[in-house]
Amino acid sequence: MPLSSIRFFLPESTIDLENSRSPRQMETHDLLQCFAGDVEFVAEDGKTIMRVVDAPIFRFAFDLANAVNTICAGERSTSFVDFYGEFEILMERLTEEEMRVTNTATGEGFLACQATLVHALREAIDILCPDVETRIPMLIANIHYQSLRKSLTCFAAT
Repeated sequence: MPLSSIRFFLPESTIDLENSRSPRQMETHDLLQCFAGDVEFVAEDGKTIMRVVDAPIFRFAFDLANAVNTICAGERSTSFVDFYGEFEILMERLTEEEMRVTNTATGEGFLACQATLVHALREAIDILCPDVETRIPMLIANIHYQSLRKSLTCFAAT
């Protein structure tokens, strides 16, 4: 089933936890390792075709953007791994436009057109940052978050 969109979910329990940790003071490392949530890759018919559970959302978005950039630059494959080993996302170029994305830890995966994957990730990032800022407003004043956000939105703008 072809990919249509990517969704990042931060549960209320994560929002409550991160709000209690002084998000204004978090360093980049903390931002990349905290904020656990789920990532869903969704098909055109609305069904989830791959799900990553309890992933550090900012780290996942950052690593996925880097992996997509690597594939778009012409590499045949690339991967990234969860710090705790809960997932490994492998991206492989099959043709000039088609790629396979697999979570080797679960065996889930899907095929995607490169342009569709780039578009889906851009849209997901464009939703993620404002959503987190609305739910954790103290992050807006965090210079490390602003730098991370700029890195993510630069991917979204290219």
